[in-house]
Amino acid sequence: MGKKIVFCAGAPDPDLAYLKTISYDMLIGVDAGAKRLVDAGYVLDWAIGDFDSVEKPDSKESIVLPCEKDDTDLQYALMHVLSQENDDDIEEIIILGSLSGGRIDHLICNLWFVYQSRFQKWLTKFRLIEKGNTIRFYEPGEYTLTHDKTKKYLSFIGMTPLKALSLINAKYPLNKANYEYPVSLISNEFLTDTMTFSFEKGLMCVMQTADK
Repeated sequence: MGKKIVFCAGAPDPDLAYLKTISYDMLIGVDAGAKRLVDAGYVLDWAIGDFDSVEKPDSKESIVLPCEKDDTDLQYALMHVLSQENDDDIEEIIILGSLSGGRIDHLICNLWFVYQSRFQKWLTKFRLIEKGNTIRFYEPGEYTLTHDKTKKYLSFIGMTPLKALSLINAKYPLNKANYEYPVSLISNEFLTDTMTFSFEKGLMCVMQTADK
C-alpha cells in the first residue's frame, strides 16, 4: 500500500472526525487548518501558510509564507510536500477544509487547481473531504464506484466537455452521452453497493453527497 498524505486547509469547519476513521502517513496543516489540527490534539508533520490571521502552531517542520504571493497557501503546500515524494509511492492525497464555509472564491480556487498542469500527475489521487461531501477527479476510462452509505446522492460534474459518458447501475443511467460544455449531472443515486461509469474524453469530478 502506498502513502496516504493528509492536508487540512483553512475552511472554518473541517471534518477532523474523518481522521479518526483512517490511517495516514503524513499530516500537513495549512494556515488556519494547522491551528485547528493542533488545537484538536494532532501532531503535524508540516505547518505551512502565511499565518496572517492565526498564530503558527507547533509542528515537526514549518514554512511561513509571505502574505502577497501568486499561489494560495494550499497550492504552495501541495507542491512543496508532494514534489518531495516519489509519485509511485503516493496512494491517496486527502484534502480537508477546502470546501465548506468561508469565501466562495476560495471554494472555486480549491476546485479549479486541477486544471493546472503542475498538478496533473496527482490528479486521480486527490480526494476532497468535507462533512457530507466526498470529491474525486477522473480522467477518461472506466471506473467502479462503491457507495458510501452515509451519502445518498451521486453527482457527475464535467469540468470540461465530455465524450461518451455512460452511467451503469445508477438511478438515472446514461449511454455514451456527449456534452459540448461543462455539465452538472447532480442528485443521481446508487441502485446497489456499486455502479460503473466511463467516458472517452474530458475531465470528470465525481461527488458523493448528503443533505446536512
